[in-house]
This record gives sequence, C-alpha cells and structure tokens, in this order.
Amino acid sequence: MISPMPPLFSGAHSGEHLVHFYGTEESALIESVSAYFAAGLERGEFALAVATPAHASAFVAHLESKGLDTKELTDAGRLVLLDAAATLSRLLVDNYPDRVRFDNVVGGTIRRLLEQNPAGLRAYDEMVGLLWQQSNCPAAIRLEQLWDGLQKAAHFSLFCAYPIDVFHESFDTGVLGALISAHSHLLPAARNGDIQHALDRALDDVMGAQAPAIRDQLAGHGHGATDCSLPAAEASILWLRSNLADRAGDILSRAREHYAGNRSAL
Repeated sequence: MISPMPPLFSGAHSGEHLVHFYGTEESALIESVSAYFAAGLERGEFALAVATPAHASAFVAHLESKGLDTKELTDAGRLVLLDAAATLSRLLVDNYPDRVRFDNVVGGTIRRLLEQNPAGLRAYDEMVGLLWQQSNCPAAIRLEQLWDGLQKAAHFSLFCAYPIDVFHESFDTGVLGALISAHSHLLPAARNGDIQHALDRALDDVMGAQAPAIRDQLAGHGHGATDCSLPAAEASILWLRSNLADRAGDILSRAREHYAGNRSAL
C-alpha cells in the first residue's frame, strides 16, 4: 500500500506500529518523535521513550519548545525516559532478545503505566535500531515480534526508529521485507516531497526518454511485498530495487546527489 504523509500523530491508535528509517536525518527523527509525543501528551496520554541519551535530551528540548513542561511531566510520571542501550542489555541472552526478560522489563513498565493512566500510552523504541547498527537483524526482528505481542495484549501505540538510509542498497524488500512488514506504517524519511523530487530528476538523468513510462508504472503500482503502509517515495524506491534492479543503483545514486544538493541549498 502507498500512503501520503499519514496524519497519525494527532490520532495514533492502540495497535498502530510506526517506523521511521531516518538515515542520517537526525533532525527529522527528533521532529517526528516529538510531534508524536506532544500530540499524545496533549490528549492526556502517557509517553515512554526507550532512547539514547542524546536523542532523549533532544526530544525533551523539542517538547519544551512546543510549550510543554517536561520536568512537570517527568515528575508526574507522564513522560518516562529509559536508556536504550542499558535497557537492551537487560533483555538479551546470547545477544538475542529473551521473551521472559522482555516481558519483565518492558512489559512490566508498559503495564504499570497503563494501570496508572487508562487514557492511553505512546511508546517509542530505538533498541531495535541499536541491534540493526550491530548487524544483528534477526535480533531486531525478534524484538519487533515481542513488541507486537505486547501491543496485542496491552493496547498502546508504538513508534520504532532505525538509522537506515533509504537510498542505500540495503533498503530493499529482499533485505528488509520482514522488518518493514512488522509495522503498520512507514513514515517518510524526509518532508515536503524532497525524496520524490530527487527521484524524478534522477529518472530523467539516467533513463532519459524511458522515464515517463517508468513513472506510469510507479504511479500505478501498489507494493505487494508488504502490508505496511508506505510513503510514495519509499514505495517507489522499493519498486525500483525489485523491478529495475540493473538500473536502480544508478538512479538512486543520482537521486542521493540531487537530494543532498537540495538540502545544502536550504
């Protein structure tokens, strides 16, 4: 499925499992997570972030800039910040997530927060991203599965993040199919159609007269490899990797150049 930028933050529902592949776009990640939390906190929901200290500090600063008193929220237990690496270390057995440990550590925290606030909870996790950075994809997928099971039992919304570059060759359903399919929505890696614009220019550069026909195929396709709702640009990249494999590398390399050039011009 292909979706535009989903209006999920204002109405994130129990059971929604969002994911953001942010690559090196740290500012986009901070804005997305902060908006997700702010919308929930303003609705009376609690917020749990399992994040690196640097990201947690950035989230707090961004929430403060939106007028939220984060000290009051943390003192009241409405905003809970856990260190991702320290929490992950409590879950692993032989570098693989253990179901009982996960249920005790993460499940126990989730259940306690929901007991305190039946109005709802928004959780954010980047332990999965740490596992990905360690080239431990099976462990990341297993952790996603454990989160999914906990969601079904406890009913809350979840936002996961990975430092995955959508222009890189690893952004391919052959590599990431199971990971993408573990989520309900993939959030756009960038705002304002920047990636789509870069792709359009790259198609013209690389494919020339064939570009319009390829655009017609992109416009008409769904993405059958996953039930996850995908932004149009990311869906196009996955389609190119799957259906135009011999030219996709050249197209996406050129798209990366255009994207970087547009960003530096801002």
